[in-house]
Amino acid sequence: MFLMNCLLSYSQNTDYESIIHLDEVLITEKIVVNSKRIKTKGRDNASFSITGNSTFLTLVDEIPAGNLGSVKFFFNNRKKEEYADRMFELVIFKKGLDGLPGEKLITENLHFKISKEHRGEIEISLKNLNLRTYKELYFGLKLLNGDENSSGFSIDSNHNKKSSVYFLIEGSDGWIEVPGINFNLELKVYNTKI
Repeated sequence: MFLMNCLLSYSQNTDYESIIHLDEVLITEKIVVNSKRIKTKGRDNASFSITGNSTFLTLVDEIPAGNLGSVKFFFNNRKKEEYADRMFELVIFKKGLDGLPGEKLITENLHFKISKEHRGEIEISLKNLNLRTYKELYFGLKLLNGDENSSGFSIDSNHNKKSSVYFLIEGSDGWIEVPGINFNLELKVYNTKI
């Protein structure tokens, strides 16, 4: 009994010079604990296209707290027209105080191509950007190789009286609103734990 008490007492003594102090601890793996998919609402029977080099966005609201995992758009499903290969940049904006698109959330150039044969969805992963959500965000695309005479693409959209699409024509001053429509898109939001 005496020997055990001595060992316990000895183990509580700390030699502070033998302690290693770490400036930084890096945890390299996070585990996804849950994820949610959010879809824009409305009657799914519209399409949207634009000519020239323009940026076009739709507001997504009621986004749950977490990280943005991906965004999915749907292309070239409705119009029977001649499509062309098109280059796009994904753009995400915070909602400004005036309700219009405000500060750009991502500064990276996330470019992708839609071929003239493509029909259906395209999902863009956002996990590597580690973007936290906001309750309301504008998601959209910037057309990089537009043609003044033909859009060459269509993006699936919804009729929704409470929504709008906003577009900005390259070289113009402000956003132009097209009420009653939003993009048919889907977000994936996830939460992690260490």
